Amino acid sequence: MLDEFMKKAVEIVGSFLQVDRVGVYMLTDLGEIQLVISFDAKKDKVNAEKHRAMNREYANEYLDLIRQDRILSVSNLEIEGISPFIDSLKEVRVRSLIDIPLKKRGSIIGSLFCDMNTKREWTPDEKQFVASVGDILTLAHEEDELITASSVMETSSE
Repeated sequence: MLDEFMKKAVEIVGSFLQVDRVGVYMLTDLGEIQLVISFDAKKDKVNAEKHRAMNREYANEYLDLIRQDRILSVSNLEIEGISPFIDSLKEVRVRSLIDIPLKKRGSIIGSLFCDMNTKREWTPDEKQFVASVGDILTLAHEEDELITASSVMETSSE
């Protein structure tokens, strides 16, 4: 159920914002960042194949970046030079991004990301829209955990 919800969410965000890519990263129990779903707007294709998204050095740096603010927004990676992680995105032709941390009880569990191969000034409305979708994804994740825990308890009590 959660996977289908995330699939629809990334499709809607990608189409509404007309970004090149949008997706969801989740933090694993081992502290790695896993890409769980992505939408390539140019190909109009969702990819739900889960895999490690970045090495540990970049993962820690990325988590530090998204931990700082509610919204990580970079309009022009060419001049910003925020960090080695951001610089690494240039190698894959990302030129602007907007990322929203997904937090549960104050801890980051993942993020919703959007990126572009061109420079882009993100409007306040676009930032708010992505932040709202991030909040909804967090709530959906929490609900999915509750449903899973409930069904496990029902099974173990039988």
